[in-house]
Amino acid sequence: MQSTIQFYNFGKGFGWINNPSAKSNDIYFHISNVSGELKELFAANKFYDEPITFQLNTSKLKADQEEAVNIKLDLSKRAVGYVQEFSNGYGWVEDF
Repeated sequence: MQSTIQFYNFGKGFGWINNPSAKSNDIYFHISNVSGELKELFAANKFYDEPITFQLNTSKLKADQEEAVNIKLDLSKRAVGYVQEFSNGYGWVEDF
């Protein structure tokens, strides 16, 4: 599934992902289920509005609830490129 993170509590290590199906409430996740480049964005507090992918599993805490696992940054939805030229604090980024 694909979505974005709605809320994260740094003190407790959990948060909510916007439910892309909109059939039910937002989806619970724990920081231990975050991996890859997204973990670095959490460390820098730059994860909001970033596209993510994840899978759903039955919650370990509540049997009637699902939780997100294998949460990763969706690199196919991000603009990716390289710095072509940089001078005096300004530069050009070339798309791949």
